[in-house]
Amino acid sequence: MSKLNKFSGPKRFTGLHCHSSFSTFDGLGYPKDHIDFVTSEEQGMDSWALTDHGNASGLAHANVHASKIQKQGRKYRQIYGVEFYFVPSLSGWQESYDDHRQSVKDAKSAKQKEKLAKSPVVVDAEDDLESGGLVIEDEDATKRSKQDKPEWKRYYHLIVLAKNRTGLGNLFTLVKKSYKHGFYRFPRIDYKMLKEHSEGLIVSTACVGGYPSSLIYREFPELTFMDLNPDLLKGPEAEAKAKKIMGNLENAVDRFVDCVGRDNFFLEIQFNDLTAQHLTNSCLLDLSDKTGVPVIATADSHFPSKDKWQARELYKKLGWIGAKSDVQKLPSLDEMKTMLYPKNAQQMWDEFEKGYETYDFYEGREEIVRDAIERTHDIAWKM
Repeated sequence: MSKLNKFSGPKRFTGLHCHSSFSTFDGLGYPKDHIDFVTSEEQGMDSWALTDHGNASGLAHANVHASKIQKQGRKYRQIYGVEFYFVPSLSGWQESYDDHRQSVKDAKSAKQKEKLAKSPVVVDAEDDLESGGLVIEDEDATKRSKQDKPEWKRYYHLIVLAKNRTGLGNLFTLVKKSYKHGFYRFPRIDYKMLKEHSEGLIVSTACVGGYPSSLIYREFPELTFMDLNPDLLKGPEAEAKAKKIMGNLENAVDRFVDCVGRDNFFLEIQFNDLTAQHLTNSCLLDLSDKTGVPVIATADSHFPSKDKWQARELYKKLGWIGAKSDVQKLPSLDEMKTMLYPKNAQQMWDEFEKGYETYDFYEGREEIVRDAIERTHDIAWKM
């Protein structure tokens, strides 16, 4: 019998981090499909957020269907958001990108081309110079450390939700400015832009592709992303590294709080079979203890029901035909590290239980995690 059974599980939950087919080649199904699933008798939920990658294109679709449900007299609240691509400083990113573009231009001279003909870096830079306007999220790349990438290629995820009409206007403004001032394959925002348009917004730290997670990974340059283990932060040899990580995380918290206010900023944990996710959870729970910033739990859903996982995997592969050598290989259910459907409160608790049985740092934090799951519903209905 699980040790978790002696604790009462959560009674309510709202998915505040969710994707539809407007997250190109990453999310599957129209907003309507997701809403119908979460409000079904099976799931029994009364609210849901849409947070597609870098765009707000699906929000009108969600609004239309939500209005239909509400006109039927059913209790339902639609939350409007975006999972933005974030960098700490757009000016620093732009400087790095301009330097890259200049190096590409310099390499175009006949002499430079001959000298650097065998350099894969220049070839890659040449290929990367021109980019289209369609943003295609690469889940595999997002879930890997970006420390080996030049600054102009980096981006991190950040969930931003609108609390009210003013917040919705600011959400649209951030989308527009991200394409105008921060676009290279992905439209970026930074602290400065977020602060300028922060009224009416709620921010959470997103998945393992989020900025706080990157501050953890950068302390392990000798390891690949998937090799990370929470045990690396234990023992006397890890104390200095853990202290540095926590200091960097606290600085990031201070900056986000400065942007949107303490009441509007949350640390986001998730439950899956990614070792790196549990390392992130461990650090963020410690960070919450130290700073008082509350934790929320999200399902980070990408397909509209639990039986659509394989269809979504196929859809992802279609986006990378010709670009990746393993594009024809589909994973089996046993190989899936994440089941990204819109979960309800009990399903979130069940996913937590899997990690609880494996990682001992969750012990003693059962009620904190339960509250993190239920806090999402409070945000939806009280904020």
